[in-house]
Amino acid sequence: MTSRTKSLRRIARLYGVVEEMHSVTLRQATATVNEAEGAIRMERNAGALAAEAGRTALSAGEREEWLLSHAEGEISLMRAKLFEEMKERYVVVEQAAREEFLASRIKTEQMKQIVEQRVKQTALEEGRRIQATSDDRYAARRNWLTSRRSGVN
Repeated sequence: MTSRTKSLRRIARLYGVVEEMHSVTLRQATATVNEAEGAIRMERNAGALAAEAGRTALSAGEREEWLLSHAEGEISLMRAKLFEEMKERYVVVEQAAREEFLASRIKTEQMKQIVEQRVKQTALEEGRRIQATSDDRYAARRNWLTSRRSGVN
């Protein structure tokens, strides 16, 4: 294996490490988006529960309980809205991370192909060199045998 091939393999490994780093970044960004979605669901559920509690309190004539439930519902809706805004920002970050990962993935695959081509080319050149050496030996032996037969006659 030539030093150029070894260098290309080291570079290919570096590309793989960079790809893995981008993969980790993408997974983290995706996890953040998923956490925001979970928080939104929780706040919407809390809002729905507060609305139900408010209706129950209103039907029972408990004004203070209704006001408390109504306030809890409003707070839950506000929190859900904040989480939705956060999620939008996280989605942008996730998309950027996805694009970086995909670009990195493409570069890694391209580098792997370059290394494979170089290895094949090196093997082909080595095979040709060995064949040329073998052909030279055969021709030299044949010439030697021919000259020896000519000299004896």
